[in-house]
Amino acid sequence: MPEATVPAVAAGLEAQGGCGAVAAGEGCRWRRKQTEGVTALVLMGGRSAEREVSLATGRAVARALGESESGAGWAAAAELAGEAKPGDGLAMDGQPAGTLPMAALPGDAPPMGAPPRGAPPRGAPPRGAPPRGAGPGDALPVDVQPVEVRPDGLWSCEQRGVGRPAEILGSFPERTIAFLALHGAGGEDGVIQGFLESLGRPYTGSGVESSALCMNKQYTRLLARELGLAVAPGRVLAATAWGDASALERARLLGQLGELGDSLFVKPLRGGSSVNASGAARETGAGGGPAEGAGAVSQQSATPGLGERLEMVFAGGDDALVERTVSGIEATCAVLETAAGGARSLPPVEIRPTGGRFFDYQQKYAADGALELCPPQNLTPQTQRALADGALALHLAAGCRGATRTDFIVPVSPAGQQGQPVLLEINTLPGMTERSILPQAARVAGLSFRELCLELLALARPREWSR
Repeated sequence: MPEATVPAVAAGLEAQGGCGAVAAGEGCRWRRKQTEGVTALVLMGGRSAEREVSLATGRAVARALGESESGAGWAAAAELAGEAKPGDGLAMDGQPAGTLPMAALPGDAPPMGAPPRGAPPRGAPPRGAPPRGAGPGDALPVDVQPVEVRPDGLWSCEQRGVGRPAEILGSFPERTIAFLALHGAGGEDGVIQGFLESLGRPYTGSGVESSALCMNKQYTRLLARELGLAVAPGRVLAATAWGDASALERARLLGQLGELGDSLFVKPLRGGSSVNASGAARETGAGGGPAEGAGAVSQQSATPGLGERLEMVFAGGDDALVERTVSGIEATCAVLETAAGGARSLPPVEIRPTGGRFFDYQQKYAADGALELCPPQNLTPQTQRALADGALALHLAAGCRGATRTDFIVPVSPAGQQGQPVLLEINTLPGMTERSILPQAARVAGLSFRELCLELLALARPREWSR
């Protein structure tokens, strides 16, 4: 475990000049140099519960990376791009949620209403013309190829059809970077990272070890405590321990978990996007939750029992992390690497769920979901600094690369005083639609969504390619 604490890391960064952003003109030139001649494979989909989120991220990234004269994948990427949120039950151009038009088998007719394959989509610039918003000095990859990672493990690509991952990947030029738009198991846990490294292919985001570490909330909690970050009291319950237990043993396990407090929160140990996460009361039926207030998170008093919530997590194929509920304001802070080799925190974002809920799947992606405020409206400057310092310290200590987003709850006392932010989790592949939190924070920091995508692609370019 690292010996550096959050204040020590922050002080070191101040001494280095804060690892600030590269000047706009310099950053643009750097992105152009780093992405020239590069093929970008945007990997999306997968088989996790976060598949729809991943598809939305991949569509947005593929569109943002844009078209070059040889960008044969642009028509599919632009056709996929849209503003529907996962969970709405609709995808782009009438396609069912969770499917991709480009994933059709070779020789299949294009989807009804879609332009012929290879033709520019409706409203897209002519082939060979720069995408809308591109100006002099804009960095353009030589090719952008959306690739669906199908639930059966095969990859589907407009140009290559459907095939085994190694075969699809091997058919692209040596200077190909995988832009990871995957979320959840198989995408953020080090699995796809290990596969790509075994083939010598570069990719965006954190490496194998960092991805595996951060995917496990308990490992992240242990690291955070070493750094001096606050974590809620909690315990892990393995699915096998619950499944093999008798009724008497289960009652004993529930009693041990109940010692954490009357109001508990149950979440998958490795899952993300708040899938199967929920509040729970002790089996005695005790309810209650945090006090309501501006931006405060609260639970309903009629919260289902702990055993029921554990069963929901286990049914999803994961172990459970049970934590004492923390009352306060939900907030998150992203960290982005810089061209100079350092990292910087982006402006924190305050999250205000609607209807007294927490920031669950529906609140994240539904049109009437949570408000995401950047800059925050209810967080003090001291709290915002603590969020930025904590997110940066955890990013560095975990050895993360590219961009991460760390989620917190800021405790609020009855008198309205804000305490030390409490860690919830760190995301090594945050959502990347234009309405996702990371792009919102980057925009406030002066980086457009397109520039953010190009920055992440450029950061993944191996140094030896410049020789």
